[in-house]
Amino acid sequence: MKGRLLAAVLSMSLAGSAAILLVLPLRRLLRGAPKAFCYLLWFGALFRLLCPADIGLFSISAPAPSRSTAVQQELTSPADTIASNDWTGQGDPGQTLALNQKKRNRISWKTTAEALWLAGAASMTLYGAGSLLRLKGRLARSVPLRDRIRLADHIQSPFVLGLLRPQIYLPSGLAERERDYLILHEQIHIRRGDHLVKLLAFGALAIHWFNPLVWLAFHLMEQDMEMSCDEATVKRAKRDIRAEYAASLLKFAAGAAVSHTLPAFGKGETKNRVQNVMSYRRPSWKRIFGSSALVVLSFALAGCGLKQESAPQEQASGESWMERYDVPEDFMRQTTCAFVLSVEGDQLEADPAEYVGQEDRQRIQELHLTEAADMPDGYYIYNPERQTESWTLTQDTQYIFIDWGRDFVEDPDAEDIVICTQDQALFERYLATYSQGSPKMPFFFEVEEGIVRRVIEYPFA
Repeated sequence: MKGRLLAAVLSMSLAGSAAILLVLPLRRLLRGAPKAFCYLLWFGALFRLLCPADIGLFSISAPAPSRSTAVQQELTSPADTIASNDWTGQGDPGQTLALNQKKRNRISWKTTAEALWLAGAASMTLYGAGSLLRLKGRLARSVPLRDRIRLADHIQSPFVLGLLRPQIYLPSGLAERERDYLILHEQIHIRRGDHLVKLLAFGALAIHWFNPLVWLAFHLMEQDMEMSCDEATVKRAKRDIRAEYAASLLKFAAGAAVSHTLPAFGKGETKNRVQNVMSYRRPSWKRIFGSSALVVLSFALAGCGLKQESAPQEQASGESWMERYDVPEDFMRQTTCAFVLSVEGDQLEADPAEYVGQEDRQRIQELHLTEAADMPDGYYIYNPERQTESWTLTQDTQYIFIDWGRDFVEDPDAEDIVICTQDQALFERYLATYSQGSPKMPFFFEVEEGIVRRVIEYPFA
């Protein structure tokens, strides 16, 4: 159905935004801690942005609505159904045109919104792919230095490129002392899998390009990634390289032109990185313990997901309303679709119609239907002109209908609004609840030799 993909993305974006808003204050609390902890905080938000909103590492279970509650929440009332479906040949023509226009406007809005989101996501993806292709073009004449390390002209900063076998690229002409700690910096990126994390983060940005919080998170995550790698490089170096390292940061600050999908030495806020490198001290165990606790807490909160469990009665039997009343799933093709015109005594007059589903490709072409405008919910009721057929109702005729207004359920708070009865008078009273007389939606009839065995109201969405 139109808009479902966008609805899923919006749900993920909402969950991701909540995780980002959680990370921002925690990140400030970790200001004096090693930047690796700040970097780790973003993984919970990244998980939320890339995974469906109802999936959680630590799931909060909630009972799913019962069968009838789901029908109430997901399906429309008769009035809404009349206003949202195109019943050809039924009701006032002017009203039908107005309702059709309302339906098309709603579908058009959903289609436009989803098309706009897809265009933005595609543009971001093409931009990322294009920047990588341009970069690879500049690397065509790079030369190997040693295993998986290459030197190249016309690059502005060291960086890592590749997925399964990433390689380190360095600008040509570097002094050996500078080259050593730059290689160490990029090797730390590879060991931590930062080249993969950066790609996932850019993918999340492409999906949620409309969300300013995601842009902020991408920028801050990139900064924390580089600053944590700076600290690890300074810590593992065999000598004090802080002054030289800071000078290299200033020198390669222009390297931000490297693709946003790659970890690069020149990325991040240069001023903050220089200050962080020059003030780096080995953290105490108390600070490490406290920072670890905050990261674990952020994972627990950001990783929470609401998972629905089946209602007890459905767990036991897995029964749906159709199974409960022995209605086959394809009953719309095994029965006669028709509008109820009148019921007098044991005679029911009906106007037969044709149910056209999405799988009826040939019929859709014959009727010149378009799925976006004519079949937004996956079906079309074709009824070009009124015809009248008379069928007989008996004491054994079964009526299955949806008590939208809760007019016939004994308990006004009851969740079950699907009614199955052999009481013809009750069915006639139900028909009377529709506005303007007979329903402007069809029923499905099991008819044998002119006798109605069963009447089924399908809850059209």
